Amino acid sequence: MKGNALCIQLPWDDNDQYLEAWRQGQTGFPWIDAIIRQCRQEGWAHFLARQSIAVFSTRGYMWLSWVLGKDFFQEFMLDFEQPLSSVCWMQSSCSGFFCNQIESYNPCVIGKQMDMEGQYIKTYVPELQAFPVEYIHQPWKAPQYIQEEAGCIIGVDYPKPVVDVCNQEELCCKRIQAIMTALYEMYGTNQ
Repeated sequence: MKGNALCIQLPWDDNDQYLEAWRQGQTGFPWIDAIIRQCRQEGWAHFLARQSIAVFSTRGYMWLSWVLGKDFFQEFMLDFEQPLSSVCWMQSSCSGFFCNQIESYNPCVIGKQMDMEGQYIKTYVPELQAFPVEYIHQPWKAPQYIQEEAGCIIGVDYPKPVVDVCNQEELCCKRIQAIMTALYEMYGTNQ
């Protein structure tokens, strides 16, 4: 948040394509899209789901400002509280709080851990309802004939992933590491 001395001023990207895909639940990552759609439809999501979309949109993959996510919560979440939401978004994005170990929430891995059978995804991303469990978290990996059998062609009926998870995660991690190094050089370590 510009002008806020408590926030680390990260050089966020300004990517309208990423932001719109995220806000609409059209990222191509079923776990993320299901959470966004639940927020839009019901005004609520579990804390770990909220954490997943916060990390994904900020330091994890999209490198969008945490303020955009907080604004989304303000618009759609029934339990939105400005101070609490701001702190949670700052923490998730590493804009306000750093620690020596920063977790990344790979949207495919965390989705499998939280929704093994894909029922949550199928509830909020009905385009994927007929997808077999082995492809529900990464539908772009399904062979064409399975996509046809499921009645959902990736890139036509449901979007391809908006980001390359491996490349973006590596890029965002390098950015965070560079910022952490600069902060440690400036303020010293927490030893």
